Amino acid sequence: MLRPGRTLYVSDLAHGRILTISPEGAVAVLVETEGEPNGLAVHRDGSLWVADYRRGILAVDPRTAEVRIVVDRYRFEALRGVSDLVFGADGSLYFSDQGQSDLANPTGRVFRYRDTDGLTLLMDGLASPNGMALGRAETSSMWQ
Repeated sequence: MLRPGRTLYVSDLAHGRILTISPEGAVAVLVETEGEPNGLAVHRDGSLWVADYRRGILAVDPRTAEVRIVVDRYRFEALRGVSDLVFGADGSLYFSDQGQSDLANPTGRVFRYRDTDGLTLLMDGLASPNGMALGRAETSSMWQ
């Protein structure tokens, strides 16, 4: 059971939708992304950010269901297939760009996005990076 007044957001990768589940258990379609939504995170401004495998990082206004693309390229290259995302305490977004990487083809990447300085490649050559979490300290000298 959800806490009172809380909405659960769920990605529907197969059908390109973001669903909501009310505290009472009612399921509804919030938006159709025209892509393949995978991971979700709530921004501190209340918008819902989506790791959409096909379209990149999207921001969705849950009140209006307006969808905008935040990031879909690194330099001149399309993202390979984003998977998961998480926000740091300072508002920085970290996300994995898994694509079709695996042990035989380690081409996955991890990025940081900030409104102030855009997209930064943090790690490259990874075998299928999937799942994102930050430690409590949220510090690393290599990412500063």
